[in-house]
Amino acid sequence: MIFISYSWVDQPIARSIEATIARMNLAYWIDRNDLDLGFCLKTQIFSAIERSALVLYITSEASKQSSWVNFERKTAAVLGKRSLLIEASHGFHEHHNYSQIEKQVLLNCIRT
Repeated sequence: MIFISYSWVDQPIARSIEATIARMNLAYWIDRNDLDLGFCLKTQIFSAIERSALVLYITSEASKQSSWVNFERKTAAVLGKRSLLIEASHGFHEHHNYSQIEKQVLLNCIRT
């Protein structure tokens, strides 16, 4: 499973990357689909990262300031999880090569 970590400011980019991963028929966890607000958020996030083979970070200035993204990074580091960084930027949708994302994700998943 792939855990997708991002700041809500970068949600449009996260949705695009989520769609790319879904097209690849890979299991993934993303908060907007999988987080149950009726239960402890940190426990759910920890558990999802623990079950993940890969943590995919969408990095941006907003994600660097996000307490949730920082919690996810620290959790993944403690658990020794493999990670993949994707830089969010203005114009991401128009200029990013999704086949390159697919290649990176697949290579990281195969190595696990």
